[in-house]
Amino acid sequence: MLMNNEEELLPAISETLVNRLEKLFPDKCPDLTNTEKDVWFKSGQVSVIRFLRQTYNEQLQQNILTKD
Repeated sequence: MLMNNEEELLPAISETLVNRLEKLFPDKCPDLTNTEKDVWFKSGQVSVIRFLRQTYNEQLQQNILTKD
């Protein structure tokens, strides 16, 4: 995964970390009692975790790291 135009590689990402974040901030439908602000906030959390999962998978494919 490349960042910006500088083409800097991201640090190695731990599967353990991604798994833990997915448990702490699950990707689920919002509750009807959530405010619009809460829905957007939680959506942002999940977006970051999806990015980390994607980056982790890409690092595995590129042999940048090995499975935990």
